Amino acid sequence: MKSLSVGDSLRASWKLTKKHFKFLFLAILAVLGTGIIHGILNAIFQNPAINFIITLIYLYVDLLIAVGMTNIYLKITGGETPAWSDFIEKKEYVWRYLGMGFLVFLISFGVAMVVGGILAALVTIAVPVGITQIVLFIIIGILALSGMIAIAIRYMMAPYLIIDKKY
Repeated sequence: MKSLSVGDSLRASWKLTKKHFKFLFLAILAVLGTGIIHGILNAIFQNPAINFIITLIYLYVDLLIAVGMTNIYLKITGGETPAWSDFIEKKEYVWRYLGMGFLVFLISFGVAMVVGGILAALVTIAVPVGITQIVLFIIIGILALSGMIAIAIRYMMAPYLIIDKKY
C-alpha cells in the first residue's frame, strides 16, 4: 500500500481547490450572505418573538448549508463536479448532523467537566487557599481545555461519516 505524504495531500487538495475555486468561492459567499440576511432581518424586526422565529429559521438553513457544504466537499474529493442542488441533496441528514454535533459537544464538554471537576475538588481539599491553589486551578483549566480540544479533533470527521456513509 502506497503511503500519502502531507505534501502530496496538500498538493492534491490545492489542485482540487483551484479546479473548483469559482464554485467554492460563490458557495462561501452564499454562506456569508445567509448570516448577513439574518443580521439585517433581526435589525429590522425589533420584536423578540419574530427575532426568535427568524433565528430558528436561520439555524435550520445554516445547518442545511453545513450538510450541503460537507456533501460538496465529498463530491469534489470523489472527482465529481459540484452543483448548487448539492446543498439540499442530503437534507434528510440535517437532524443526524445536528445530533452528531450535540453528542460531540456533550462528550468533549462532559470529559472536561468531569476531569476538571474531580481535579478541582482534590485541589480544594488538599491545598490551602493561596497562590498555589490559584496556579493549580489554572493548570486544571488548561488540562480540561486540552482534553476538550483532543476529543473535538478526534471526532472532527464525524460529519463526513454521516453524509458519506449514511450513518
